[in-house]
Amino acid sequence: MKWPAAYLARHRRDAGDTLVEVLLALTVLGLATVSLVMAFSTTIAASAEHRSLASLDSALRSAANEALTQIQSQGLYTPCATPSDYNQKLQFTSLTGGLAASVTGVQWWDGTSFPGSVSSPGTCSAGSTQASGPQLVTLSVSTSSGTSQSLSVAVQNPTAPAISLGGTATQLIFKVQPVGGAAGSPFPTQPVIWEADSSGQLSTASAAPVTLKIATGTPGTLTGCVGTVSLGVVTFQGCTISASGTYTITATSSGLTSATSNSITISSSSGGGGGGGGGGGGTTVAASCSGFPSSLTSSPQYVAANGSASATLTAIFCTSGGTGVAGQTVTVTQNGQSTITPTSQVTGSNGQVKFTVKDRTAETVTYQAVDTTASPNVTGAASATVVFFGSPATHCAGAVGASSISVSATTAPVSSSTGPTLTGVFCDSNGNPVVNMPFTVNQVVSGGGSGHSKITCPSTSTDNSGKISCSLSDTTAEKVTYSVTVDGSTIGSVTVTYTAGPAVAACGGSSSVLSPSSQTVYTSNWWNQYSGSTATITGSFCDQYGNPVSGQAFSISQSGRSNGTGDASSSISCPRPQVTDANGSFTCTATDQNAETVYYFVTLGGTTYGPVKVTFQNSWWNWNG
Repeated sequence: MKWPAAYLARHRRDAGDTLVEVLLALTVLGLATVSLVMAFSTTIAASAEHRSLASLDSALRSAANEALTQIQSQGLYTPCATPSDYNQKLQFTSLTGGLAASVTGVQWWDGTSFPGSVSSPGTCSAGSTQASGPQLVTLSVSTSSGTSQSLSVAVQNPTAPAISLGGTATQLIFKVQPVGGAAGSPFPTQPVIWEADSSGQLSTASAAPVTLKIATGTPGTLTGCVGTVSLGVVTFQGCTISASGTYTITATSSGLTSATSNSITISSSSGGGGGGGGGGGGTTVAASCSGFPSSLTSSPQYVAANGSASATLTAIFCTSGGTGVAGQTVTVTQNGQSTITPTSQVTGSNGQVKFTVKDRTAETVTYQAVDTTASPNVTGAASATVVFFGSPATHCAGAVGASSISVSATTAPVSSSTGPTLTGVFCDSNGNPVVNMPFTVNQVVSGGGSGHSKITCPSTSTDNSGKISCSLSDTTAEKVTYSVTVDGSTIGSVTVTYTAGPAVAACGGSSSVLSPSSQTVYTSNWWNQYSGSTATITGSFCDQYGNPVSGQAFSISQSGRSNGTGDASSSISCPRPQVTDANGSFTCTATDQNAETVYYFVTLGGTTYGPVKVTFQNSWWNWNG
């Protein structure tokens, strides 16, 4: 039977797919599935790499904070240090998960800059400017896979006077140029900015906040930059650009000429960089969110352990892009006995909370912030240390050694404006500097009573290293003993002897240093006319402040005329040794058997005084004599 054509066409449309068609569909579906799996794998790997870099950057910040604290506050500062010196001493307790930190370079301040480079620094020798000056320490944190990031921090010698070199800061300079990396990840080399004077010399007294922002390049935004200022060096961490491209970065600060970096290239990253920042702007040294996943800072670092002085802890929780995480309940843990208030705080829109800490025990306390909202709780990677110091002690542990005072000279001439410098360093029994504490300088003279010296101190409190420096001067010739009282403890005893200056005037308001100015003398009796007649010559010498010039050698000469010429035959007798007495005076006698007029001159300290006129006359010419 032959089926009609219309019937066959209708039933052909109702038939299923052929085997060839099914195989072709399966092949297409398999290829699509493989592509999706590969795409997800790439995304997961890139995201993991981004998280690793962000964690590495956070670990680098923590390591830098630990190094700075240990070198400057725990006696590890080493003159002319090398990387191996610090690698043997520093302990990085904040690093976990296979991370390792090491010092890769130390550069020494030569009075104008940190010369050389990380791999080839300048030279440093004992007794040189560099030996006890600031150092630029470069640290590197690396993962077990070999990925690493570096950061340079400037450290100060805690036992040396603060160095302030260079003129007033007028400009910013990119001392270390940033090196670009992947979009959304911190730069592998973060920028370092100098605050310099007009000649390009580092101004170590400057501490201005610096802002970084994108100068050229789109479409990325710059976020996460956190700067730390030390000795005019601003080291940045966490700088991240969100999108690939070529960029330049500008550093600005109020009142200083801005600087622009070299071009940097940011490569694409499919892992994404986290949120925040927005709008092509930047962040300043006082950034609202200074770490990922958290940061913790203390201000001040040194606090008196008296139960009333306090430090403020600032904890910040934020995303990898620098955006603060709001609504997190945060507490603070410690390894000491301090009081922390309040016990918990909830982060605001900037991810920030503040705590106050006080202590009655002289100790060093380390704090960590804990986000208790998360489950399990998240402890911030960063820690902050506060040193609670006690009263000054005569014997201290650590590098300081002992609380003490000293003077630059133990003998000085009297002056109304210049004189020795009195310095002091004060520490508690744990070796911690006694900082920002009021002090007084005491003075007494030999035999009791207060001294008359002038004491000028730039500050009435100890500085951030527990040190003081005061200038001394005195217009009274006297021996003065000084001591310093800090926080109720009187420390030290140093003595300065102020000596009289050059003779410039008579003592006691007299109009002449020699007396009498004129006199006539006779023999003692008329029947022994050749026994001679004797005159007395007295001198009195004081400096410009009225202090007797004692112990000064003098000479006396004679002549027959007032201009110092001509012969005279008198005999002169003075005490031995021929020096002024404690009152700045002397008395000499002149005897003459001849009737004549003699002029006497006295020379002291290179100056000749006189004359004193003496007329010698035999008594038989004067029956009234």
